Amino acid sequence: MKHMRSLTLLLAAGLLVMPLGGAAFAAEADSVKPFAVGQYTVLPLLENRGQMKIEIFSGPLSPEARAALMPGGVAPSGTTVFLVRGPAGNILIDTGWGASGPGQNVLAGRLGSAGLTFADIDLVLLTHRHSDHIGGLLKGTAPVFPKAKVLVSAPELKVWRDQVTPTAAPVNPNAPAVAPADLAAAVLNAYDRRIETFELTAPLP
Repeated sequence: MKHMRSLTLLLAAGLLVMPLGGAAFAAEADSVKPFAVGQYTVLPLLENRGQMKIEIFSGPLSPEARAALMPGGVAPSGTTVFLVRGPAGNILIDTGWGASGPGQNVLAGRLGSAGLTFADIDLVLLTHRHSDHIGGLLKGTAPVFPKAKVLVSAPELKVWRDQVTPTAAPVNPNAPAVAPADLAAAVLNAYDRRIETFELTAPLP
């Protein structure tokens, strides 16, 4: 899929930096416009708003410098799913919390506003195994997307199957929780033969 690798990197970054907070969330979610990346059209589907504690952030900045950037000790944050439409069909990059978290399971409505249902999604590309990225794949233990293939990087899928947290991930009590093993196992069971992998260094299929 031409342009998909650069598109995925762009949107994965957007998941981290898109500012989401305030009472006018519904109005803003409805006002988000699609944008083009090569032959693909991308529509951000805003799921929820929230805040992240200052303690989650690390790096070369001093605590004083971080505090100056985040008055009150928090940064606005939220969850966004990306709908990508193009020659490869209707693609979702991540699925949000779904019914498992603060997103209030709004993805069906967001897709409906774009003229789609869960049955219209051809491919779900997962960036990683956090609950706010894979929770929307399931309703209970049943698959939400009746026909979509699920694309996961080979190293990521190995982590799922080993049911361990990646050793490279920092242990931080303020960070979003890695999806519990039972959620990951339920996703693997629900989508079974529809899960496909790609190598991180290879072009996306």
